[in-house]
Amino acid sequence: MLKRMTALITLSLLLAACVAPTPVPTPTPTGPLTVTIFHTNDMHGYLEGQKIRGGDGVEFEFGGVGNAMGTIVRLKQEAPGPTLLFDTGDLWVGTFASNRDQGKTIFAAMNAMKYDAMTLGNHDFDQGVAVVQARAGEAKFPILIANIVEASSGQVPAWAKAYIVKEIGGVRFGIVGVSYTRTPGISSKVKELQAFKFVDELEALKQILPEVKSKSDLIVVLSHAGFDADQRIAAALPEINVIVGGHTHTELRNPKVIGSTIIVQAGSRAQNVGRLDLTIDRASKKITDYSKSNVLFASVSNKAQTPKEIAEMMTKLIADGRAATQKVIGETAIDLTRAYTADGRSTGEYPSGNLVVDAMLWANQAGDAPADLAIHNNAGIRADIPKGSITYGQLFEMLPFDNVLVAMDLKGEHIKAVLEVAVSCPRANTLVAGMSFTYNCALPSGNRVSNILIRGKPMEPQKVYRVQTIDYLATGGDGQAAFKEGKNLIYGDPVIDVVAAYVAKTSPVNPKVEGRIVEVK
Repeated sequence: MLKRMTALITLSLLLAACVAPTPVPTPTPTGPLTVTIFHTNDMHGYLEGQKIRGGDGVEFEFGGVGNAMGTIVRLKQEAPGPTLLFDTGDLWVGTFASNRDQGKTIFAAMNAMKYDAMTLGNHDFDQGVAVVQARAGEAKFPILIANIVEASSGQVPAWAKAYIVKEIGGVRFGIVGVSYTRTPGISSKVKELQAFKFVDELEALKQILPEVKSKSDLIVVLSHAGFDADQRIAAALPEINVIVGGHTHTELRNPKVIGSTIIVQAGSRAQNVGRLDLTIDRASKKITDYSKSNVLFASVSNKAQTPKEIAEMMTKLIADGRAATQKVIGETAIDLTRAYTADGRSTGEYPSGNLVVDAMLWANQAGDAPADLAIHNNAGIRADIPKGSITYGQLFEMLPFDNVLVAMDLKGEHIKAVLEVAVSCPRANTLVAGMSFTYNCALPSGNRVSNILIRGKPMEPQKVYRVQTIDYLATGGDGQAAFKEGKNLIYGDPVIDVVAAYVAKTSPVNPKVEGRIVEVK
């Protein structure tokens, strides 16, 4: 009986199989493909945005990483097809909480958002290569740097890639990254970066694009070279379809098109999310249309749909940072301000700068080899502090880079060479203590500086002076090769800690502008 039942069941199954409908194959899409590129750049660790009150009286936040991530979530829901998500560097260095966290939380948020790739900015190296490598190891997306290679091997470091290829809807996107080629000359970690060669962005792309092109239908470049450089790259390499830019904090509300290359950039501080819709012909694999206007979307809290996980990350990091930054360390009797050239760059002598170099000189006075003078670059002072209490957070905003003191022996002739480089007329990109000088922009470069006094006495070219500076300059940053002539170098404390100690010791501080740097005509 059991055998007969089994035979009947088997026969029934065979008959059912004979009459089962044949599966209908999924039709191949024939219409155009729309791919949306979302992008961020130069977020600089701005975890929270600026408080703004709308016309309805309701307060909201403009900018901030959490709001940018929530804006991306909202925009992705509106996208007509598949999406790509990129960042072009200068990601976490810039605010106290983010610097203290070394970018861990922002990378965790980007992982949660499923970024597809990023390139590095110059400030991403400010906390050292080891930090970059650690973040790259945590990232669930590739770091693309085609123009940064190891000096020893000539290869892109193992923690990064030159490019990737992603296929979307049958179209292959070759995605290449280039960082800022002048990074070793402006980074606060110049010595570490000597282990790498930063190839000119355009030259690196010329070398790698034939390989990328052989594997791709469309080419996207993630660039931290700056808007002007991006335009030069587009003019020289028309095979590039899209350049997603960074570095210059340019808000391109409408794409810039050079030939057939589309250039976009989204400003800074996570205030905007860029969105570029590309319409692609599936047969030819060519772009037939793109978003021609209104490609930036403000990151505002009242419209963002920030995932709970990311919101909690940001809230905790902001709270931890705020607790540390609100500590009052002293007072200032005056507004600690900066001076500016007509084009908006800080220059010459001013109260906040004098405070910093005075603190540097003071820090070394108790040492075995007291310094004769102190020199700091003007561009390293990044914020003003109003009259009243000074918190550690305010000092950090003024001195956001992780520079440390370096004492060295330097001949007078080399000190003059340093000053000549610093005087890039009409700007004087230097701050000094223990010395004074004049400069004349009517004279040729290299002969503009005169009347150099050190401790009130004329500088002697062959005399050796003890100079207190910062590691960024000591290793040749800002083009200051003469500092490399220094002898008997001693590395000291972080500049911000020295200034904090000086403020606590001498409060209320009252740094005067006293004619240390004078332009003559």
